[in-house]
Amino acid sequence: MIYIYGLIDPDTRKIRYIGKSVRPKERLQNQMNEVSNCHRSHWLQELKRNGKRPYQITLQELEDSEPWQEWEKAWIKHGRESGWPLTNNTDGGDGVCNLPVETRQRMARVWLGRKHSAESLERLRIARAQRITTDETRKRISAAMAGRQITWRSKISASNRKLSQLDIASILDALNSGTSVVSLSNQYGVHRTTISKVKKGKY
Repeated sequence: MIYIYGLIDPDTRKIRYIGKSVRPKERLQNQMNEVSNCHRSHWLQELKRNGKRPYQITLQELEDSEPWQEWEKAWIKHGRESGWPLTNNTDGGDGVCNLPVETRQRMARVWLGRKHSAESLERLRIARAQRITTDETRKRISAAMAGRQITWRSKISASNRKLSQLDIASILDALNSGTSVVSLSNQYGVHRTTISKVKKGKY
């Protein structure tokens, strides 16, 4: 199942964020640990500093064959029109749709050449070492995955593919002409790793 979920502020009781996940509880935990320069992260980190966390509600359950992108967009649109103080930066659907040009440029400046510091790498190592999976959880995961056949890889690949063959040819021409990966990622509205995959022939 795919879940469209909302995060509710524990103080105001208003929905502040709408997202999509196949494992919403795990997604919320990841978001609580994420530190990034966006409205959602600032809000969640402020709650965390105060010893709080948002309430999570399921807005809609969808089969994996249903167009969750359209439903997520519809919920975000409904929330905005209803006056919900949402922290979503985009219109939904894929996480990067309709980002303003200024935002894309700011993100490019922040991430260009960025590397983890030695201190940050050590914190990540410690966090991984402290992550404990109980025997019960391992058995439950094993039972759920036993005999499972993955039949939806092609669907995911097709739905995630944003560049046509013509786009790819144009990107390769631009790269050969000296255009930067960052510039092309902004131009085509994709992550820079996508352009890198095109460059390496892996897309």
